[in-house]
Amino acid sequence: MKLGQVLPAKSTLEYLMSSKARGLLESVTSLRLARFWRVAGPELEAYDVERIRLVKELGERDGDQIVVKPENGAEFRRQTDAMLDEEIELSIKPFNIIDFEKAGLSGEDILVLEAAGLLTVDWEAIDDPKDA
Repeated sequence: MKLGQVLPAKSTLEYLMSSKARGLLESVTSLRLARFWRVAGPELEAYDVERIRLVKELGERDGDQIVVKPENGAEFRRQTDAMLDEEIELSIKPFNIIDFEKAGLSGEDILVLEAAGLLTVDWEAIDDPKDA
């Protein structure tokens, strides 16, 4: 799995790892999630540290923020794209939407987890007109 696949799901995963959400999950789901986060969490943290270092290196102060200089934008994208293309050694069986049923995920949360390959959703069963 590439780091770039997991990054969009970071905030959703952080929510799921919170004590509030984990208290709503079945124990086996919570355990599987913790195993996944034990590997993915540090990888995402390392990416953030390197991205911030890169912003400081290629940027300039703009008020209270440091922003990448326009002339350094291509180099910034080249380096961040290379980091996001890095493989993370993860062997995880995707979760089922039912595993997170009580966690109160939004539609956006579900879509980012699915896009990351971390969640399987039977859209036909959800969109079944017989259920309407």
